[in-house]
Amino acid sequence: MNEYKYESYLTQKSRVKQYLEEVFVRQVEMKDNEADDLIAYYCKVATQETITIFSADKDLTQLISPQVSIYSPITKQVHTFGTKIKFKDIEVPHENVLTCKILMGDKSDNIEGIQSLGEKSLLKYFPNLSEKSCTIEEILDNARNIPQEKPIKVISNILTGKTKSGILGEQYYQINKLIVDLKNPLITDEGKQLVESIHTEELDPTDRGYKNLMKYMMEDGLFKYLPKNDEAWVNFLKPFMKLIRKEKRKFKN
Repeated sequence: MNEYKYESYLTQKSRVKQYLEEVFVRQVEMKDNEADDLIAYYCKVATQETITIFSADKDLTQLISPQVSIYSPITKQVHTFGTKIKFKDIEVPHENVLTCKILMGDKSDNIEGIQSLGEKSLLKYFPNLSEKSCTIEEILDNARNIPQEKPIKVISNILTGKTKSGILGEQYYQINKLIVDLKNPLITDEGKQLVESIHTEELDPTDRGYKNLMKYMMEDGLFKYLPKNDEAWVNFLKPFMKLIRKEKRKFKN
């Protein structure tokens, strides 16, 4: 990205944040904390809220619960409690996403998996993964009980924690769980304090609202991209109205 494009990106990012401020969308941005971990910690503290996470990142499906769902902008699907999550070749209950990630790793996050273990071989030897919740401990117990007339390489790799980097034993599972498990997010104390404050703070409606948003959009020439009908602006704003009313009531009380 050249300097001009980078400056343009920063300007647009700042403007979008302004838009969101006007419709009472709470925002967090900080160094030394991953967005996944900040979202995970918010789900942990906001236990009385109904939460929908907007993301195509399958890591976050670990957070699905009766109160938390995931909307994928790529598949246009909402994943709710009890649904299955599709990897390349398999589908597993959302409770098993963590188990699969620990075992197979994630190239995009530079997390090594068990050598020679892919999605198809995982279900071949552990078919229960596609039907019910399975922990790593259960997988290892099942692996120890698989009859082996001849040594099965991938099973041996699972039992010894073998990756391309070598044999790590139990340490492999401890490390991968620490990295991958969003139920116990890796977040700094500062990050925890910020998320907690964002969750509890009251948003002052003074000088904040949709009229400012309209002004910004007119300045940026975005109105021409709305559908050409009388209800275009109303329809654009509708998804935010419930949130705006909620935040205003909270501030008054």
